[in-house]
Amino acid sequence: MVELSSQPPVELDPIRRLRALAAAIPGAAVAEGVLEAPFDAVWAAATDFEHVGGIEILIKEAQIRSRRPDPGTGGERVEVEYKPRPFGPRDVIEVDLRSGWCWMQSPLAVAAMAAVPEGERTRFAHLEAVRFPGRRLFRPLLAAKMALARELRRFERRAQERAAGA
Repeated sequence: MVELSSQPPVELDPIRRLRALAAAIPGAAVAEGVLEAPFDAVWAAATDFEHVGGIEILIKEAQIRSRRPDPGTGGERVEVEYKPRPFGPRDVIEVDLRSGWCWMQSPLAVAAMAAVPEGERTRFAHLEAVRFPGRRLFRPLLAAKMALARELRRFERRAQERAAGA
């Protein structure tokens, strides 16, 4: 019998962590790609929560309600109120935000974003899942390759605009 404490800790990069969590969430959909923009610009575009409505297919509008440091992770805890698209009640999503890692959850939805630099480009992944009975039926809708690919391209364009303006 091997003692667990004798094993080296396993560290997953943000993309691998997102993939592992997606596998455990019923009905989760993930889009992943390499964006033609530097990490800092991609991450700034991805975490500009109040302007995500032009990128995110399921968010009409969003507003940050609170933002505070999280000493335990070295990141931040952010509370974002959002209005879903095309319809639905306003919801508040709790965000665990770190460099390259963003985990968001509310009573209605789970979402995550992860990014790792690849030279001058950035590997970026985005997860979406809804929390209600029958959610597995929505996976084909959320995982539609063309829709999520277009969303990744919108993140890429926004990041390229940020990089050009920097």
